[in-house]
Amino acid sequence: MLVTVMAPEIPVISLTTDFGLEDAYTGILKAVILSICAKARLVDLTHNIPAFDVGAAAWILANAYPHFPAGTVHLAVVDPQVGSQQRGLLIVADNHLFVGPDNGIFSQIVRHKHPVKVYELVESRFWRKPVSTTFHARDIYGPVAAQLACGQEPESVGPPLSADEIILLPEPAFIRKARSIVAEVVYEDSFGNLVTNIPADLVPQDACVSLESVRIGCVSRSYFSAGRKGQLVAIFGSHGFLEIGAFKASASKLAKAGRGSCVSLSWDGDAQAVEDS
Repeated sequence: MLVTVMAPEIPVISLTTDFGLEDAYTGILKAVILSICAKARLVDLTHNIPAFDVGAAAWILANAYPHFPAGTVHLAVVDPQVGSQQRGLLIVADNHLFVGPDNGIFSQIVRHKHPVKVYELVESRFWRKPVSTTFHARDIYGPVAAQLACGQEPESVGPPLSADEIILLPEPAFIRKARSIVAEVVYEDSFGNLVTNIPADLVPQDACVSLESVRIGCVSRSYFSAGRKGQLVAIFGSHGFLEIGAFKASASKLAKAGRGSCVSLSWDGDAQAVEDS
């Protein structure tokens, strides 16, 4: 069965890597893509994923892709096992295409977006030759993303796989009870803000927020409302999740916390979710 994906008028490819900008890797990747699909518009989602941090890339990609036009090809490469027998994947979900290694980088897409089509990248006619054992982004994933952006059918890149066959990262802790939630920090941004996996619409108005053993208090409207520099504050971030920040400071450094740290909420009575007013 053919997969139909709405294509934008101008092909768009988003790029998510841990390559940084100090070396030439990012520029070379872009050059290879444009040599295949010159009309593509490349959007640098980020090249500053912490080195080898697949989990951070998975979170960023899942929360950023809905802002792109339908039909965008999302190239995501954070690949500690490059050169191994690891598979390459094409995921088709929610009218978007995702290309990258089978190492859990698409975990949130596969878990939360249905239906999902998965294909293994085995058609080497779409690859750059010779294939390096250290730069699959340049030689496999980039060329495949470029071909897809310029109209290549998803089915042509390789055979279909079941979503149950691919690697998924462990799900973050999330325990919801009648008057409490215990969850965890799932992402730390460059400002030191600690983003949790607690959706804003689950947080009651009178919820008390704690990070590990540090009591922060109720949810505030902004970083500024913390009142003084260096004070921890719980707010709803732009992604729609509860996060711990600090006014003009790094919450991560202040609290000595990071991804995986425990965040808990507790409240009394039949509280209503906080209103954004």
